[in-house]
Amino acid sequence: MEEIESHDSGLDSSMVFTDPDVGDYHRMIEAGTYNVIFSAYGYFADTVEGVTVNYDESVRINASLKQLPPTLNFSPDTLEIFMDVSSKQTETLELENSGSGIVDYMLSVDNADSYPWIDIPAPSGTVRSMQTKNVDVEFSVTDKDSLYTCNILLSHNGVKDYKEEDYRENYDTVDTIPVILHAGKNTPVADKVIENQFQVNCYPNPFHNKLNVVLNLAATNRELNISVTNSNGEMVYSRPIKGLNSAKHEFYLDFKAENISGTGLFYLKIENETGIIVKKLLRLK
Repeated sequence: MEEIESHDSGLDSSMVFTDPDVGDYHRMIEAGTYNVIFSAYGYFADTVEGVTVNYDESVRINASLKQLPPTLNFSPDTLEIFMDVSSKQTETLELENSGSGIVDYMLSVDNADSYPWIDIPAPSGTVRSMQTKNVDVEFSVTDKDSLYTCNILLSHNGVKDYKEEDYRENYDTVDTIPVILHAGKNTPVADKVIENQFQVNCYPNPFHNKLNVVLNLAATNRELNISVTNSNGEMVYSRPIKGLNSAKHEFYLDFKAENISGTGLFYLKIENETGIIVKKLLRLK
């Protein structure tokens, strides 16, 4: 794509695209001096500055873009699943290599022996340049209504540019993909019901020790339970609250005062008899 800096916009689609076969491009523009940006998916963008175009003349600009290094992206960034007890379900992670070369990857469940409800049947493979690959993640819940959490670790290596000497055997990059599984009554329908009853806001988020939790209740709730779970699925805080009327309520949660250790991802869970709302929290050092 060829774009004029501070001139083209996505609203009028005035940028132009090169011919896919021979790579040339043409565009009409008023006389003046411009910065020309060349870009393409999977390549570093390049800007040619100070290009002067005179009236009734043409200017030729050639650009050669460098490929991006192998870059493995994944989506979604969090796997959130709703399912019934005594059922099985398969979700998909999409891996995309948006650079050049080849990326080898390996997926694993952190501390897998503690989480028998999740399995990745084909945990390793290769993603070629500019390609995507879907990886199945299987879930099976048999015992009880609950909130299950764990982390998937995505390990991947560097360049494998069709040359054996460029191949790095060790997986040197690790990304973390949080998993949140709502089992039993915590279906999307139940969540919709509870979201109609109240809304939850948490700030600041990310935070260090002190977190403000704001509840906007549409009706009186006989009892709510507020709990915090760490990324290993361990409940580190629990507090029942009774008799809240339909109004805005705010309380403060001090992780340090409550002796809640650790940093990284936590999950705030607020539930009543109709369902559960879960908010992701990020605690900084």
